Amino acid sequence: MPRPLWIVLLAFAAWAPAALRGGTTMDDRELLFANPVVDGSLPVSAAFDRDYFHHLGDAGQWRPLTSLSLRIEHALWGEWTHGYHLGNALSHALVCALAAALLRRTGRQGGSWPWFGLALFAVHPVLADAVAWISGRTAMVSAAAGLAGALACLRASARVTAESPSAAGLPVALAAGCGVLLAAMGKEDGVCFALLYILVVPQPRAARAAAIGAAAGLGVWFTARGLALGHWIPAAAHPALGAAPLVERLVVGGCELLEGLRLIVVPLDYPPQYRADFLLARFAPLPAAAAATAGWGLWAVLLVGGILRRRTRRGAAALLAAVAWLPVVQLAPLGEVFAPRFLYLPLLFGAPLADALLARLPARRLLAATALTAAALGALERSVLYADRGAWRAEMLRHHPDDAPSWNDLGLLREERGDIAGARAAWLRAIEADERYSRPWSNLGRVQLAGGDVREAERSLRRAVREGPRNPVAHVNLATCLLRGGRAAEALEFYRCATELGRGLASAWRGTGQALLVLGETERAILALRRALELDPRDDAARRLLAEAGGVGVR
Repeated sequence: MPRPLWIVLLAFAAWAPAALRGGTTMDDRELLFANPVVDGSLPVSAAFDRDYFHHLGDAGQWRPLTSLSLRIEHALWGEWTHGYHLGNALSHALVCALAAALLRRTGRQGGSWPWFGLALFAVHPVLADAVAWISGRTAMVSAAAGLAGALACLRASARVTAESPSAAGLPVALAAGCGVLLAAMGKEDGVCFALLYILVVPQPRAARAAAIGAAAGLGVWFTARGLALGHWIPAAAHPALGAAPLVERLVVGGCELLEGLRLIVVPLDYPPQYRADFLLARFAPLPAAAAATAGWGLWAVLLVGGILRRRTRRGAAALLAAVAWLPVVQLAPLGEVFAPRFLYLPLLFGAPLADALLARLPARRLLAATALTAAALGALERSVLYADRGAWRAEMLRHHPDDAPSWNDLGLLREERGDIAGARAAWLRAIEADERYSRPWSNLGRVQLAGGDVREAERSLRRAVREGPRNPVAHVNLATCLLRGGRAAEALEFYRCATELGRGLASAWRGTGQALLVLGETERAILALRRALELDPRDDAARRLLAEAGGVGVR
């Protein structure tokens, strides 16, 4: 069997068991089943004119290609979660197939195990955070589009001849432009593929055409992103280190680099997500500043070595891997500090470096077989975390016992299972861990309101708004409490704030319409309720209120 095909089958086999288990974790259900773009309630064009998480409150992400990928699968699978896991396994196998094709086109590798790096990428357990997690689809959609663009560039550049040096200029530019545009529409770090297109074509004229095309593609992406989101530079709506100065973020970024390199070599004992305090103490007794310096130093060696040897495959791989780190090392604050899925592109681009390292070691075949077997077994074990929210959060709490978001999410899980007392206990534990964290206050108040304790609910929800002034859901919950207490005018103000904070939050517009109806402002209520239905055509409560207002709503 040809080795590239063997690696593709290995990639699928390593992650296919996740499809047998099914299940969801983190924000999978909200992304798949509460998303009107994905479930088909809104037209396809809606994927291009709004934030990826517009239905929950904007997150600063524009990923229409991934939204459409999930939309196609939703039409196939509905709420059968096994199908989405199967889609992820196939997507990862496709990435491996495209990478193998690119390696074959750019020259034969030497050594006893010339495909070791790509095989390691195929089964590396840290990639469970991308492949076994349904919402991790973004990394694979982006990588597949980017690699397809590289292959198209190579194909077009092959037409360059001494007699017609400009013959391939336009096709190369188009391939590079479309490739980087589609890669970035899958996930923001897809912009890194622009460098791949310049390095992968051998002819200088074709490389210049690729650079021009990639620049044009990035220009289109930035413009389209700006039109859709109102800001063209990628930025998290709620960055984990948003208040931290650049120097502090550089320290965290250096520790990320060092921890990422450790995980690539020894993928053991790590949480699904990292908190800053955990990461900074990861290399104790070594001070965080020293660990960060070591991390940035190793990154600089990779970068400089790649620049100096960029015309060789290994040099290009080093340069690409170094660049692939830049979007995730907190130069611009991200929504989270660090997660294993950040390693998807560095591992992909760095595959030839693993081959170079293996070639210098004795007993290469034995070492390669041992490493791949251990990695595949690790992938099987790690993917279990992504079949159940409880297992994922339990692993988080094993590393971060006082992680307030994990306790909050466990409360939601218990609520879904009908254990309201357990849910309250989890939210109180989250508040104990971090009383400044808004979400458990909001969830606690929501459950208190459902239980009829309006006074305690209002106290909890006001605390939620105070601690989370930019949390639109907390504003909606407080407004709902006030509306139930007969204070429609005050409720309307909080609903209005919610519509400003979460432009795509249909419940905020529905509540606005309901409050306006109570206040006798029927025309404004009809406009608000119609806006709610534009955002989520499945909102039956908004449809009933619209019918009551005389604006026509019942189907």
